[in-house]
Amino acid sequence: MIRRLLRSIRPRTAAYFRRRLLARGIDATDQAAAGRALILAPHADDEAIGCAALIARKAAAGTEVVIVIATDGRHSERSLDIGPDELARVRRIEAVEAARALGLAPGAVRFLDFEDGTLDANRGPLSAAIAAIEAEVQPDELFAPHVDEHPDHRTLSEVARDTLLKSTRARYYEYPVRYWGRVPWVTRASNPLHVIAEVILDPIREWRRPRAMLVRTADHLDAKRAALSVYAGEMESVGHFVYPFALTEYEAFFPITP
Repeated sequence: MIRRLLRSIRPRTAAYFRRRLLARGIDATDQAAAGRALILAPHADDEAIGCAALIARKAAAGTEVVIVIATDGRHSERSLDIGPDELARVRRIEAVEAARALGLAPGAVRFLDFEDGTLDANRGPLSAAIAAIEAEVQPDELFAPHVDEHPDHRTLSEVARDTLLKSTRARYYEYPVRYWGRVPWVTRASNPLHVIAEVILDPIREWRRPRAMLVRTADHLDAKRAALSVYAGEMESVGHFVYPFALTEYEAFFPITP
């Protein structure tokens, strides 16, 4: 009964939360084109879901953007026609093509090639890899995924904070990927009482965060659509919950401080 109740209230709660969080946001579109940016993405397509309009805006202004794809995508689809190695190769090509659709050169995309689903088991190497790239790029702005229910998203979010938040000189932001898809702050806790506690108590922590930075997608929404369409296989399976928030008036970025 409790689980059934939670399933019924989650979509409405998530929609309300998103409206209120964005209503508190600050429109930073006029400043968004400036500042060399480092984008950390758990998978190829996450950068397009959360940051495509921002990336296109910076690229159009001639601002340097470097995208880091942490995993190799070999388990992103189940197919009888294509094996994991070939799928990883396809994902790499798609990431470069999506970046091109946003105005970036192929060299703007870096690949760490950790196997899908293994970031938690590779926290040390992941930390070392992103620290080395951050030291090389010296970004003015750093964008990492906001924590959500996906294990790779959660791990990269946590490792990026642990590794870079206190040491980087860059302004540090997190972008939502699956954050809007469910009640955003709820994990997959098995105990229904734990879930209820999250639903009631965790929004307080969310509201205490600094107000979100909002970047208008206007003038770059077509480029974002083009980048997402490159990932046709992924969008076929996740587009039903990605498009309603990814192709809206704003992209949202949460400022994170040490």
